[in-house]
Parts: sequence; C-alpha cells; structure tokens
Amino acid sequence: MRLLKQAFDMTPVQELSVADWADSYRHLPNTSRAGGLWKTERVELARGPMMAWTEPGVERISLCFAVQCGKSELLLNIIGRTAALDPSPIMLVQPKREAADKFSRERLAPMLSESPVLRQLFDQRERSG
Repeated sequence: MRLLKQAFDMTPVQELSVADWADSYRHLPNTSRAGGLWKTERVELARGPMMAWTEPGVERISLCFAVQCGKSELLLNIIGRTAALDPSPIMLVQPKREAADKFSRERLAPMLSESPVLRQLFDQRERSG
C-alpha cells in the first residue's frame, strides 16, 4: 500500500523559482572559484531564464549568450530544481558522446554530490556517467 501511495503522490510542487531554489540549495564544489552556496547575483544574466522556467504559460526559452556566461550553470540549476521539487524526465543533448560524458562527469556529478538535497536523491555509486 505504501508503494501505491508513493506512486500516486499528488503533493503539489513547491512554488520556488529555479533562481530561488539554487540560492537556497545548490552547492558549488570547493574546487571551483566560488565554492560554497550558489548565488544567482554572481551570474545575473541567468536570472531571467531561470525565472522563466517556472513562469506559467512559458513554453520555450531561447538563449543568446556569449561564451562562458553561465549557460551550463543555468541548465544545471534547472536540472537540480526539477529533480528536487518536480521529478520528471529530463534530456540534455550534447553534440558528441565525449561532450556528454565530460559534462556528466565534470559538471553534473559534482553538483549532485555537493548539494545535500540532490545527494539524497541520487546514489552516485550506481551510476557510471
């Protein structure tokens, strides 16, 4: 019966924007330049798209950013918030298999292991990329 209740859990999704979720729950590795708790104010350009992710009626978000301006971090915050508050399938496409492996290993895995709320959701021992 417990599994049935979990399968049909109709708990409403917590009303928290991606930016607010990241500011509260996302931790950056200590090896990064700005290790510790994520602060959207450091990448203010990403605030708009992160806010749009949970905006009612928004169906498409297009980004036109220069290189190295936080697009990957924005995507990681969306993945983290979705996994933590509204679990659903997510697909991130990379141009080559090597790029996908590198992103998973160097960006996604550290976010999952450094952020306590995500660490509880993902068993890093069971995944290999």
